[in-house]
Amino acid sequence: MDLAVDMALDGDVALAMAVDMAVAVVLATDTHLAVAVALAVALDMDVAVATALAMDTSLAVAVALAVDMDLAVDIALAAAATEDAIPLAANHCNKSSSALEMTTPQASSIEILSIH
Repeated sequence: MDLAVDMALDGDVALAMAVDMAVAVVLATDTHLAVAVALAVALDMDVAVATALAMDTSLAVAVALAVDMDLAVDIALAAAATEDAIPLAANHCNKSSSALEMTTPQASSIEILSIH
């Protein structure tokens, strides 16, 4: 991870992607965001997603969906004002009954928002 971050900071995104595939998609999208996420991942995944959320909510939800459904729902609920994050999380929840069971009653508001 450290080597990939160093390479990304130096602008060698392609090489950084080859060294650490965990941040490859993010690196391909936005180098600055990739560095922030990669640095946070070294500390804690929740911090990494929070860092991404502060910069790009839709990407943060996508990252969280790949890592932890509970975390993705929490982020989507916290970012209720972000129109693109809500349908993304809601659509994923609808595919998983266990995801709906583990959410709070706020899950129904996500489903309603995704319809509009």
